Amino acid sequence: MRLQYGEDGWDFIDEHKNNDALDALETLLKSKEFQHKKKVIQRAGDLYFKNEKSKGVSNKKPQLYFALAIAAALVLFFGILFKDSGLTSTEVYSNNSNWDELPSLVSRGETNAVLLSKGEDAFTNKDYPLAEARFSAYVDTNKEVSITALLYLGVSQLELENYTSALENFQKIIDSNTLDHSKGYWYKALVYFKKGDKENAIKTLEIIATNPEYYKHSKAKEILEALQ
Repeated sequence: MRLQYGEDGWDFIDEHKNNDALDALETLLKSKEFQHKKKVIQRAGDLYFKNEKSKGVSNKKPQLYFALAIAAALVLFFGILFKDSGLTSTEVYSNNSNWDELPSLVSRGETNAVLLSKGEDAFTNKDYPLAEARFSAYVDTNKEVSITALLYLGVSQLELENYTSALENFQKIIDSNTLDHSKGYWYKALVYFKKGDKENAIKTLEIIATNPEYYKHSKAKEILEALQ
């Protein structure tokens, strides 16, 4: 199927449909919104040709100019449409803020395990102010870096829109020199997406995408491709 402009306007020419993109384009072009725009352009064209004919002007050049004008209008229409159809920062955040992926803390058997347990309970109940207080107390009273505790603390702060503190704690994970340090990049990207800082979010995802061993490597590449 291809789109061709003829004497009666824009029509579909059936050809072999070899991919889903053509099907999507056909659906779009047959939509009520597009058909309405088509009729508006056609009415304007009919009026234009009528005026030119009354002046005794040959309709060959006006028809060519009109066809070019429609083509330009379509380019603008589709350019705006496809630009607007891209993923937004809010959509990326909503699609990837799955806190069920965070590991459980209850059975870790660490010092101050009560703080971790109470913090996790508060987090599960979405009592993020209490969760932040519990995990912050745990992090402050333990010299050894706990990646999981920092994750819970940072996500609690993210939910509270305390972006600066969340970024600081995720940066601590990156600087921890542990096997899980790359998780910090993923959660920093989520912070940037939630606060609408798409530029820094993309830069952070690019770090993940260029390192195959990093946490959420495939997902980062997928999001970057969708944002293009």
